[in-house]
Amino acid sequence: MRMKYLSLIAIFSFVCFTGCGISDDARTPSNDESATYYLCKYWWHAEYVDVHNTRYIQELDFHKDGTGVEIIGKHQQANGNSTREEYHFKWNWGSSHKTISVQYDEGNAVFMDNVFIADRKFSYKMMGEEYFFDGFNKSYN
Repeated sequence: MRMKYLSLIAIFSFVCFTGCGISDDARTPSNDESATYYLCKYWWHAEYVDVHNTRYIQELDFHKDGTGVEIIGKHQQANGNSTREEYHFKWNWGSSHKTISVQYDEGNAVFMDNVFIADRKFSYKMMGEEYFFDGFNKSYN
């Protein structure tokens, strides 16, 4: 089920965010402190609608203590049904600060490669697909 959502997100991201205009103010953090600051500064948010007119909202919240939560909301336009699922995880940086390892509480693990953070934009590649999120300020840092 998770792979289905991730595939849908990848399709949406490619169609909607190709050429999204990320500026030259790229953040390629060189150490854990700055990398973690930029990653944890925002709630990362993506929205899309699939071919069945189902609306999805995905949010990622990385915490400075190496934990986080992924929220996937789904609203079916046809019947009005809505669902919301939360997945808790632990995360850590790879040695170059361009990869994030995510271990979900359910036992699944994923790697976010080619991590890029700039101008409230967060992107990464997973299994050959690119994902894009917009950043929204948290009320704390």
